[in-house]
Amino acid sequence: MDIIGFEIYSVDAKGRINLPSKVRKQLSDKAEDTFVATRSQFDKCIYVYPRDEWEKEQKEFAKLQSTFNREAHELLFRLRKYKEYCEIGAQSRISISERLLRFAGITNEVLIIGAGNKIELWNPKEYENAYTENEERLKELVEKVSMQLGMVKA
Repeated sequence: MDIIGFEIYSVDAKGRINLPSKVRKQLSDKAEDTFVATRSQFDKCIYVYPRDEWEKEQKEFAKLQSTFNREAHELLFRLRKYKEYCEIGAQSRISISERLLRFAGITNEVLIIGAGNKIELWNPKEYENAYTENEERLKELVEKVSMQLGMVKA
């Protein structure tokens, strides 16, 4: 699955966010209009996984659960603390908890970004501050990651 989209929407007083129809159309029937929302480990945003994609992620996490590694245990403990289920309601909205919205600094507006197998929810200003296009940095990243993946020779 490769969810695509980049839209700014409003957030109502109850923390409900309307998912754009072009994003909803990309979701698998296997998701059954159910999602798992959690905080990002790297950025000040919320990850929203369709249920079927979350189940795939959980299989990877299960590998960590079976280890006797203290750091793996701590990581899973910290990640579990923030996950929550949400469903698309009758008006195509999902409800996000106040604590997740507060973590991401989302109040009246939300930037909804399709990000591969998940949706990212951002405060538009936070996103702009974090990822204002810096062409030199973009070139650096493309080159470095391409070399790491063996797509370009050094």
